[in-house]
Amino acid sequence: MKRIVRDEDTTEGVNITIKVLEPALRLLRVTDGKGGATLSKLYGYMLQLDELYGNPIEGLAEPIRKKLHNLFMARWEYFHVPVMTAAYRFDPEFCKRDFSQQEEKEVRE
Repeated sequence: MKRIVRDEDTTEGVNITIKVLEPALRLLRVTDGKGGATLSKLYGYMLQLDELYGNPIEGLAEPIRKKLHNLFMARWEYFHVPVMTAAYRFDPEFCKRDFSQQEEKEVRE
């Protein structure tokens, strides 16, 4: 057991797992009812996950990353509504950010 735990491949696998799943866990904690999630905060965390999963992740095989991103996007499309974009757009925490054309379009519709 010590050999497995001390093995560099095991450590690398654990580090990649933490890098990939920690942001998703933060999102879950915000939405578990104890932290008081707002639409804007939820949208902000989802943007962070899209950024992470939408680009190559060092140490994670590309087919796995693509599957992870596709799973994330399917969930996003299931529950995203334009009012989330508006809430995010007007939240003082995020209003200094540059918004994409799609985000601007959703706010105006």
